[in-house]
Amino acid sequence: AAAFAQRLADAGVACPVISVGSTPACAAADKFPGVTEIHPGNYTFYDRQQVAVGGCQEGDVGVTVLTRVIGHYASHMLCDTGSLAVSKDVAPQDQAFGAVA
Repeated sequence: AAAFAQRLADAGVACPVISVGSTPACAAADKFPGVTEIHPGNYTFYDRQQVAVGGCQEGDVGVTVLTRVIGHYASHMLCDTGSLAVSKDVAPQDQAFGAVA
């Protein structure tokens, strides 16, 4: 990113902000020379997707949700928490909104 910003500057195009980031990139690097800002994704907490792709271990996930199970069915459980408290996206590895421990 910094090299591309330099190419822009050489062509007369100002590039005052050099922004990069993703969870895997932030987990793999601790220095970002020439970069003015990083967007670490969910790196600060991790999630089930990062566990699935090997970016972290289950014990590295920094957020859990405690909720009550208010209904139990053969294929699922009903909890008294909103879906955003668990996840807004299903995990591709198992098409579920969360894991029950």
